[in-house]
Amino acid sequence: MNRDKLRELREHLEFVDDRYTHRLRPAGSSMVRPGPEELERRQRDLADYAVELKETLMQLLALLDED
Repeated sequence: MNRDKLRELREHLEFVDDRYTHRLRPAGSSMVRPGPEELERRQRDLADYAVELKETLMQLLALLDED
């Protein structure tokens, strides 16, 4: 297994997690419901997050398949 590639994938996963986690969680503990624009933004962020996770997983599976 290519340890350098595995390390790169781990670092990329941490980067993606850092970038999206705070964007997907509700802001503060307010009881106010988000508006349609905010919900749409969160939905786009979630879709982007899912795509990046899928791409990272596919790279990991390809790396594991090399062995």
